[in-house]
Amino acid sequence: MKHIRHWIQRCKLHGILMLLLLAACSESGEDLEEPLPPESEPELVRQEITLKSGTDRQPVVGQSGGSLSIEFTATAAWTATVSDSQADSWIDVSPVAGEAGEAVVTVTIAPNEGTDERSVSVFIDCGEDREVIVVTQKQKKEESALSLSAKVLYVGSEGGTVDVQVQSNVAYTFYAEAEYDWISELPSKTLPTHTIYFKVQPNDTYDVREARFIFTDETGTFTETLLVRQSAAKGLTVNTYFVSLAAEDKGFSLVVQTNVEYTVSIDGDWLKLVESRGLTTETLAFVCEQNVSPDFREATIQIDSEIGIHMIQVVQGGKTEEVSDFMNVSPAVLSFGWKSDIFTVTVSTNVMYSVISNAAWISSTVTGLTDNIFITFTLAENEGTSSREAILTFASEDGSIVRTVTVTQGGKRQFATAGGQIEDFTENEEEW
Repeated sequence: MKHIRHWIQRCKLHGILMLLLLAACSESGEDLEEPLPPESEPELVRQEITLKSGTDRQPVVGQSGGSLSIEFTATAAWTATVSDSQADSWIDVSPVAGEAGEAVVTVTIAPNEGTDERSVSVFIDCGEDREVIVVTQKQKKEESALSLSAKVLYVGSEGGTVDVQVQSNVAYTFYAEAEYDWISELPSKTLPTHTIYFKVQPNDTYDVREARFIFTDETGTFTETLLVRQSAAKGLTVNTYFVSLAAEDKGFSLVVQTNVEYTVSIDGDWLKLVESRGLTTETLAFVCEQNVSPDFREATIQIDSEIGIHMIQVVQGGKTEEVSDFMNVSPAVLSFGWKSDIFTVTVSTNVMYSVISNAAWISSTVTGLTDNIFITFTLAENEGTSSREAILTFASEDGSIVRTVTVTQGGKRQFATAGGQIEDFTENEEEW
């Protein structure tokens, strides 16, 4: 019993001490707080790009250019760039950056004027995540073509080697339009450069000569014609080397064809050169007085050029007792090329006469009756491809004397060009 009381007293004492201790802590202002639970770490967001389902990662754009859209979702801030800074001249990306969420990047491509295909990569980055879109653009389609560096090649009479360059992106062949024994193709080691060489033999004739070569692709869609023209050897010809005049004749004409310079001299003072008319064919007109002497007289006309001397003898008969009506016309035959020209006809007569042409392409300033010694005619250009002929008629007033001059004019040359078209050949050419 005694022990129980003692234990109770001790518990009371301990309780009083605890109360005193709590009161002391409360008086000091320090309240006891329950400890806070530890804070949880924030959850990390993954940075990534997700392209829209079905997005073409290797789009191909035509030569004309255009635009395309790249749709995606980003979980954080993102950027858009291209792999090659030099591609900025033909490709544009917009916008180049954005925030998290759904986004659309527009890629604009300019037309490709080059002949090569081109490509560039578009990068879309979000943190360390990257999506790559490879954009390819087709090149400009090269149109089929076949052309020559020259349509006409000129060669001197001495001959030599000439060449033509063929510009072509298609397979082609060429062939001679006819058989030519004066021009041939030379073998060449430079065929990849499309250069064709021809060997031309010397031309010792007085005629210009031509060769044509046809270039065509395998389908015959493209055709070009090459004309090789070689000039004639230097020459000079006269239509006659002897002229016989009656005592009453007052003049005559010579026809000279040449491609060199020349001079004319006369050793007789009774004969004079009046004029030289013509463009490619020259008419030399000479005048003289009637021979009132019963004796004949003569003179020599000398034509000098770098290739030699031509001598023409002129003899005029003496006067007789009675002189009847007469008319002499020279030259009696004339021939010209297709180009326009002028020429002179000499009329020696003692009567009035008229001049008539049966062709509208030959005209004269003389109308009605005349007694002129020299009649000048104008020849129109022949637009056709065939030669043509006209007759000039000189008739006395009473119709008892009729003389004619035959004039022939060649046709205009033509040749085929690309596409089978026919064109007139009017380039500058060396005149005969």
